[in-house]
Amino acid sequence: MPMPEEMTKQEEVEVAEANKLSFDFDVFDKELRTGDMLFMLIRAHLYLEHVLISMILEACKNPEEVSMRNINFPTKVELCIGLGLLRASWREPLLRINRMRNRVAHRLSFEFTEGEKEELIGLLPDQHLLDEAAKEAGLKPEDRVQLEWWRILRVVVVWLDIVRQRHQEGRVREKFAQLNLRRVLDMGKTGRTSDIQK
Repeated sequence: MPMPEEMTKQEEVEVAEANKLSFDFDVFDKELRTGDMLFMLIRAHLYLEHVLISMILEACKNPEEVSMRNINFPTKVELCIGLGLLRASWREPLLRINRMRNRVAHRLSFEFTEGEKEELIGLLPDQHLLDEAAKEAGLKPEDRVQLEWWRILRVVVVWLDIVRQRHQEGRVREKFAQLNLRRVLDMGKTGRTSDIQK
């Protein structure tokens, strides 16, 4: 049964809200382009953690009852996988970024090699995602190992937020499907079945 126009409009408003990034892309993009590996990695990690927390809380029936303060990054990744919000194939690349961040945050000097970049790229389960970054950088997809660190991290953060958006959109659509079901069942109970077609 199609939903009434007013309900359909409200659903589209909520779907549009669900499909917004959970952070300001322009600020994020500017922060990653600084060229400072320490700053870039710490900021990318903070954005990743923000997306993971958003995923978890949006999946909760009572998010106000959940405190994420004492839950570490690896546990947040595991929660997202366990709740079916992320595929298990994302575990290792996210944990690798976490280990990289810890390395820079706790040492006076650090260096990341091209080999480490290639390893991270190889761990990403959706290699095609980097094809867009390669095109943007004027590279062929097979040359993705030449991508700058900031482009790789940007793709990972934005893609995870898009995954979060899709889950949120699904919850909105489910909510309105249930509302429509309730409407149809209520009309059937009151004998107004001719209204159902409207």
